[in-house]
Amino acid sequence: MPGTLRVLGGMGGHVGAPHVVTFALAVVAVIATLLPFGVGVFRADRVWLVVAGVVVAAAAVSVLVPRSRRALHPALVGVTAVMLSLTAADLALRPSGAARVEGLRTEKLPRMPLVERFAPNAALSMHLVGDIGAMTGHPHLYEGRRLVFRSDAFGFRNDRVPDEIDLLVLADSFGVGVVSQDETVAAQLAAQTRRRVYDLSQPRTGPWAQYVNLLVEAPRLRFAREATVLWLLYTGNDLVDEYADVWTADALPWQTGIGQRWVELDNFRARSAVRGVITRVWHFGLESTAVPAQGRVLPNGVPFLVLAGAEHEARRPLASVTAHANWPKLRKTLAQGAAFLARRGVAVTVIVLPTKGEVYRWLLEAREPTPDDSRSSGFAAAVLGACTELRVRCVDAKPALVRESRTRFASAGELLFFRDDTHPNRAGNAVIVDVAISALEAR
Repeated sequence: MPGTLRVLGGMGGHVGAPHVVTFALAVVAVIATLLPFGVGVFRADRVWLVVAGVVVAAAAVSVLVPRSRRALHPALVGVTAVMLSLTAADLALRPSGAARVEGLRTEKLPRMPLVERFAPNAALSMHLVGDIGAMTGHPHLYEGRRLVFRSDAFGFRNDRVPDEIDLLVLADSFGVGVVSQDETVAAQLAAQTRRRVYDLSQPRTGPWAQYVNLLVEAPRLRFAREATVLWLLYTGNDLVDEYADVWTADALPWQTGIGQRWVELDNFRARSAVRGVITRVWHFGLESTAVPAQGRVLPNGVPFLVLAGAEHEARRPLASVTAHANWPKLRKTLAQGAAFLARRGVAVTVIVLPTKGEVYRWLLEAREPTPDDSRSSGFAAAVLGACTELRVRCVDAKPALVRESRTRFASAGELLFFRDDTHPNRAGNAVIVDVAISALEAR
């Protein structure tokens, strides 16, 4: 009988409850594998899912099959060490709130994730490379520069929020600017007009998202008497940007409670420092296969780059613009925005901005400018027509930019755009400001 009990006891040691150490190691390995995903080092892509599946399977086998433990224990310990190290490194290397703006990066607004914001109250000096140059992956094409950036308490590029606003700039990255703080359109407008200017621009937003930004921020904005919103539209992508059939603040998908926390978690994961390093290394490895940039080499030997997609939109004829599925929504966005502001006693002035290739067609084709170079694009013509119907003041900035581009290049080789970027430099913004002031004075 005692012998029988010993045998049963021995069997119980193998088929009963799993060994405590093995079970604990399996649980820790699985949790450690999930942590880098939780902090954003890994995305939920196929590679990570396979790795996570293998770890979970190995942990389960180690618990259920005692004979596997000798081989699997070291592997699980190694996986745990690697995953915990990645998580710890990521959290330690994460930048401060201000530095999160590096590269002009934004995050979703937790209470309204349709729009994004810069980190609030940021103040930093950063090194910036042009958007086209960065896409090529070829450093010899870059025109690097230092950029001073500051944001207000609401995540917009302003030094302060005026008590009352005389002039509000509503735009995408052309309003934000890829120049230093005192060189933006809003800053130069404030300096030249002495008006109280507030910039509500955010990068990577189309006209509809800009209108949503206006709806979201309107409750806190205080407009002065005879205030104006300067709405900058861009030929290069505003027609093909995102639009939705939401036109009132009440209809927007506001987030509260768990929904807001979930957006905050997405933002937290997006800040992963380790993933940022992995992405940069990956892009560096692809440098030899990067798509060559369109443009030409200038007479002084430096490259002048344009963005193919934007230039394609600039060549879209008027009939194609008005036949596009987004055109009715763009027109309605302008109408809704103008009506919303009119109810608050605020006027609207629309400035249509051309692409870099439109401004420098003569330079790209190595010829003298012609009158056709200043002709409005199909997009600009459509917007001008819509504004006439809506009784909204609208100006095409293309003629002034083309004229000034030729004058400055002929006299001093000066450009109005950064060579490796779709956006204007300080001089280009100054021309846009001159166009805006003329439009405001003609009201």
